[in-house]
Amino acid sequence: MRKITLALTLLFALPAYGQASAARWVVAMTRYGGSGTLGAFTAPDLRLHWAVTAVGALTASRMDEWATSAEVRNRIMPNLQAEIGDKWGDPVAAAIILPSIFLADKMLGYSIVDTKKRLEFAVAGLVSVGVVTVVAKDVFRRERPNAVGHRSFPSGHTSISFAVAEVARQLYGNRVSVPFYLLAANTALSRIHDNKHYPSDVVAGAGLGIGIVRGFSLVEVPTMPLSFSLQFGRTGFQGNFLLSFDGFRFFNKL
Repeated sequence: MRKITLALTLLFALPAYGQASAARWVVAMTRYGGSGTLGAFTAPDLRLHWAVTAVGALTASRMDEWATSAEVRNRIMPNLQAEIGDKWGDPVAAAIILPSIFLADKMLGYSIVDTKKRLEFAVAGLVSVGVVTVVAKDVFRRERPNAVGHRSFPSGHTSISFAVAEVARQLYGNRVSVPFYLLAANTALSRIHDNKHYPSDVVAGAGLGIGIVRGFSLVEVPTMPLSFSLQFGRTGFQGNFLLSFDGFRFFNKL
């Protein structure tokens, strides 16, 4: 999950050249990421969300042992549905959300500047969710129900799936986000079915993914231009190659 998110960040946001502007973009995005993450955990508007997440996780913990018994797990969903949920949580959801935003915005007529900011909002939110999830796993070191490793709490598949769903909701509204939330819920249940997580793990992961993305929605995306131009020529031919994140232009032949 972390590798996929990082790769998409580089693909959509960092060109191979233009090091000075790229460095400024990284600094600006890092500051934006810090502000968004801090805002997610301190904003008064999100206090109720975190309270509900905490109560939900504690309540779900009462069902941890029961829900992870083989008899119960096998009745949650068919194996094929569980496999779909597992793949959606890592890496499909993170892999498709950025190009989907670009294509959807183009179809809906958003300006290049607005699309760029919306992509940066999604990138920063998803990366932050991934980082916070990994840190939480290392802090809590809860053993998985299948006794393979100590990275059970919170569920990373669930946190990124619900983060993607919340990105869709923030950018396109409740109606568009419904299928994403259904897929995220399927991912959460699949993690219990696969005996990789307890119910409290997936509830905490869902709350974490939604809460952090909501925190980023409260922080204005900074202006971060990023582009470069590379000229080349041949005998009898002159051309111009341009990779511009601001303009989403990748090749122009003159």
